[in-house]
Amino acid sequence: MLKLLENPSVYTLNKFITHPALYKLHTGDELYRAENIKYDPMTNFIIYIEKETGKYVGAISYNIKGHTLAEIHIWILPEWWGTPYTNDVASMTKEFLREKKKLKKLFTYIPHTAKHAIALVTRHGATVAGKLDACFTYNDELCDLLIFEEAL
Repeated sequence: MLKLLENPSVYTLNKFITHPALYKLHTGDELYRAENIKYDPMTNFIIYIEKETGKYVGAISYNIKGHTLAEIHIWILPEWWGTPYTNDVASMTKEFLREKKKLKKLFTYIPHTAKHAIALVTRHGATVAGKLDACFTYNDELCDLLIFEEAL
């Protein structure tokens, strides 16, 4: 069972964002100092924690654009990929944004090589809305970004 932490403290957020498995995946570097992280004040965060153990499972960031649209990004630690928690994070996020924030549409962008992430968002109803060529570095590789959208 997962616990949702809305608007976590900067300390808690830094502990998740600088988790070595997550940070290395995105940058190739295992060492990062939390004090170097700058957060956009318009971005909101939710962290998901396993209730029984207190372990971090995943997090989302969302930035509301207007009254009904949000840019959203989901991070799930590699140890939880392929577990039921992956779908739980996606489902809980959609429910939270639809019910509590009254949003009607989400969009995100995903590196074309992140097949696990593409599978997750398409399984939950997102469709490809566009593509940006060779503009993003993911896992030490320059790649295309696919833009996904989903109506809630």
